[in-house]
Amino acid sequence: MSQAVPRTNLLVSVGIAGSTSSPPDLALLGRLEAELNALFRYWELLIAVEVDHVDRYAPLLGKLSKVRLLKLRHGASLYRQRVALAEEAIGDVIVLSTFDEFAEVPIGQLIERAERSGHMVIARRPSRNPLSATLRGLGAGAGFRVDANDLSTAAYPRPILNRLLAHPDPQLALRFPPIDNSLAVESLDCGPSTRARQRTSLHDVQRRLSLAHKLLTGSASRVLTTLSLFASLVSISSLAYVFYAIAIWLFDDHVQPGWFTTSLSIGLTAFFLGCAIFGMSIGLQKIIDLLSSQSSDDIIEEITSIDLFNEVFEELNIEYDTMKGKQPITAIADDRTDDDRTDDV
Repeated sequence: MSQAVPRTNLLVSVGIAGSTSSPPDLALLGRLEAELNALFRYWELLIAVEVDHVDRYAPLLGKLSKVRLLKLRHGASLYRQRVALAEEAIGDVIVLSTFDEFAEVPIGQLIERAERSGHMVIARRPSRNPLSATLRGLGAGAGFRVDANDLSTAAYPRPILNRLLAHPDPQLALRFPPIDNSLAVESLDCGPSTRARQRTSLHDVQRRLSLAHKLLTGSASRVLTTLSLFASLVSISSLAYVFYAIAIWLFDDHVQPGWFTTSLSIGLTAFFLGCAIFGMSIGLQKIIDLLSSQSSDDIIEEITSIDLFNEVFEELNIEYDTMKGKQPITAIADDRTDDDRTDDV
């Protein structure tokens, strides 16, 4: 049985984040290297390492081929490491994963499917999570498709990766695809985990709390919109109450002493607070809109009928010699001899 020839028409980048203080598993990384060598001729392996862990990961340079270690500053979160890997990757298809997941995900299948479809492909492992609905709601408020069953491993074709890096929040955009009809997303079922269930560490809890905080802050624009609408309703209602209090004071002879002044102060105070909150809400929303402008990302694809190269070939009078098969291009631009050109000068 003949061995499959690795593909030579595709450059692949695989990035792994989430380095720890423990040494890396060389057997798992070697298995990944063998899989990439069997499928692709041109590939690279990028590993994000905090500056404190470089000594433990430096031996990989001598034991693995085509590996790049990215030394990151201390305290760089997992999502910042993913952004750094995505910015440094040079492949046509880029895979971002973690040390906890890459060994259980079919990296080759992710790459092939992303390259074939041109879509973002996310590794998925179905599970029962009681917080799925809450996370989905937080994600929708922030403008992202959040699913607790999606893993941190995904494959991105180069055009999609460039769009996600240009997003106002690339850390979340690389983890959860934004809610955008023009962004096609597929999932690849990886089946149940084969690893023994480990106890949740304090670092994992902090990472999840940080993710929830990012989703909450990402929904600031929608929260401010709702707040401004509510503040406008309060202002209108309080102003109507002030006019009501004035009408009662003018046309009712049995007004209790102090009622008018109390009603007037309450109504005017509520009107002032409503106007102030409304002004601050729309001001902050305007700032967010200016900072998150994506005017350069409006064009998704171009469909054209222009054949510019054919026009250039005709104008330069360039043709192929078809009598002897495929030969280098022969230019027939001027049939005059050198003597004729000298006479012209």
